[in-house]
Amino acid sequence: MNLTNLNLLQLFPENFRDDVDIKCLASAFNTIFPKFIEKIVRIRLFSRIESLNVNECDFMAHELNVDFYEQSWSITQKRNALLKAFYFKIYKGIANVISDYIANVYDSAQVQEWFEYNGLQYHFKIIIKNINVAVDQILIDSFYKIIKKLKPITRKCDAIEIINELLTPSSCVSYYKKHKVTYLHLAEE
Repeated sequence: MNLTNLNLLQLFPENFRDDVDIKCLASAFNTIFPKFIEKIVRIRLFSRIESLNVNECDFMAHELNVDFYEQSWSITQKRNALLKAFYFKIYKGIANVISDYIANVYDSAQVQEWFEYNGLQYHFKIIIKNINVAVDQILIDSFYKIIKKLKPITRKCDAIEIINELLTPSSCVSYYKKHKVTYLHLAEE
């Protein structure tokens, strides 16, 4: 049975088909029901997010209007972003969402509230540990872009602390100071 072309009036017994109320009910149902079928097809997509390919992930991110989605991410990062897209939209502005999002993309992150580091009220800072990529201007800009979308307007990010085993590129040192990014190098023991 093809549910997209379903006519409810045909499912009623013949002696009910002439009733005005039944005709109105069937007409209303026939207008609304195809929209539900479209949603059911989408649900099937959600249930198989873990098996989507790159193009399907990109398409789904566009369809869902995912705020923070980069086409340059790995397939795993894209799938994780799609799985958590509704969570991030619903809970925007909560400190845990910022750390969850950055941890989703860059392995580990922590948000410290102003009272945890003696900062100004309604301020916070982000600590990112063990990033597997070299930190450059593009990465820092993407952090600030993400933070701007996730945080409430009244909150302010004081700093981003990046703790990494990779060396700091000397060309970006002034850029780090400008954007209050602290870059810590872990010495190998």
